[in-house]
Amino acid sequence: ANEEFYQQVNVPNTGEQGSLTFWVNQFSEESAEGADFFCASIYDANTVEQIFDLGCLDGVEAINDSYDAEAWWLAQYEFQGADWNALKGKAILLAFQMYTDGSLLTTVLIDNISFQTDSTAVATPTPTPISTAQPSSQRTWTAILYIDGDNDLCNAYPRLLTRMEQELGDKIGPNGFLNITVLIDHHPGYCQGIGNAMRYLIQPNGAYTDGVNRWDMGEIHMGDPQTLVDFAQWSMTNYPADHYYLAIDDHGGGITGLAWDETNGDDPLTTSELHAALQTITNNGQQKIDVLAYEACLMGMVENAYDVSPFTDYVFAFPTISWTNNASYPSYFGDGRFNAATDGRSFGEIIFDVYYESVTLPYAVSLVESAKMDAVQSALNSWASAVHAQLGSAQDKISDVRNNVQKVDVNGNDQVNNDDPYVDLWDAADKMAAQGIAATEGNALKAAIDAALVRSAFRPAHPQVNVDYSNVHGLTIFWPQSSQAPYPYADYVNGSLYGATAAGTW
Repeated sequence: ANEEFYQQVNVPNTGEQGSLTFWVNQFSEESAEGADFFCASIYDANTVEQIFDLGCLDGVEAINDSYDAEAWWLAQYEFQGADWNALKGKAILLAFQMYTDGSLLTTVLIDNISFQTDSTAVATPTPTPISTAQPSSQRTWTAILYIDGDNDLCNAYPRLLTRMEQELGDKIGPNGFLNITVLIDHHPGYCQGIGNAMRYLIQPNGAYTDGVNRWDMGEIHMGDPQTLVDFAQWSMTNYPADHYYLAIDDHGGGITGLAWDETNGDDPLTTSELHAALQTITNNGQQKIDVLAYEACLMGMVENAYDVSPFTDYVFAFPTISWTNNASYPSYFGDGRFNAATDGRSFGEIIFDVYYESVTLPYAVSLVESAKMDAVQSALNSWASAVHAQLGSAQDKISDVRNNVQKVDVNGNDQVNNDDPYVDLWDAADKMAAQGIAATEGNALKAAIDAALVRSAFRPAHPQVNVDYSNVHGLTIFWPQSSQAPYPYADYVNGSLYGATAAGTW
């Protein structure tokens, strides 16, 4: 006895890869190994020749794994390269077959099957003897980790995956609330000859199946914004959620960008490229990232926070060189407070707390509310205009402020001096006001910064790293000692890095 169901699907003739997802609900009271099966295949709609055998689920598995009306089995297939070319642009038949060898007493039926392609759903007219809910793959959170290991950080990253696999348990299990997708690139010179990139859907205990939740991506360019766009869109399409977390993990340089890919000419994601990528990923802010984490040094700048504010709800960043350890990243996923009811602000605060409580070397860390950055930018423009108006009459006082304002160590030499081009914006406004320069505007700017910072803190000097960050208030700004500094001064002021700097007055 057998029963078959199929539906024609027209595969788009675009892209470099495609995915197929369906859910199976199979339950049984009696079976024997090799006696009954549920199988899936793809056929050419014109020739009716089989293109792919997608495999079968044995009835014994249904019993052993306790399948029931509430337990849906998720089947997901990724098609790339030659496999995708075999499907692209074709009319195909997605076929399901359920059959028995006749040794069983129960009746074989395929019930409550539906297809969904894009926004069109086609369902079988078969009866539904058992009330079953439509399966849902949507979880509360999807965390998207973009890890650029194509440089000297490569060897530190594999342990991150291992810890997530071993520590997150039920949070990422079959009934969990959290998806974690990872795109990690490697450098053969730092990772024992491994140079390819891998993509993962993190699984408990690292139980991966190639082509289902682990994919070899070959060599890719992590400094290319399209790589970020493709990965984030793939994650959000295949693992939709109520909330999204995006972390970009690598070296950071503030206005010079982040995620340098040594294999591809040491090319980074520039700040303007990141802006454009997020604009595409979020559909111009229509589907915002709940929390964007700059898991990189020196990215906690007002320019960066403002530039990504149309596409994010909260931004987590380090105004200084950042430090991490086993108790911080990615341990905040395992924090007991992080659960299915956690919203973006609460998760951002969990990340902040975990870092601050576990890392004791001197650094500063901030959590910014993106919706408040328009007010910061407006106050910054007013303050900068007022300062400019006094350049002629108060040049010495302004120079004195530049000499004494709180700076952050940019070069990694464990000291702060006038060569460092990033200064604390709140402290700059405060010291200007103390000199009688733009006091009203400076106070308004400080208030706007305070309102935008959900959390901000610093760690004091340490015997290993004797740097004082006691006047870091949460957001830095580019204020080099001169226009000849070894930083992209011209690109900064002409708007190549940030649109706000061209339209603004700073």
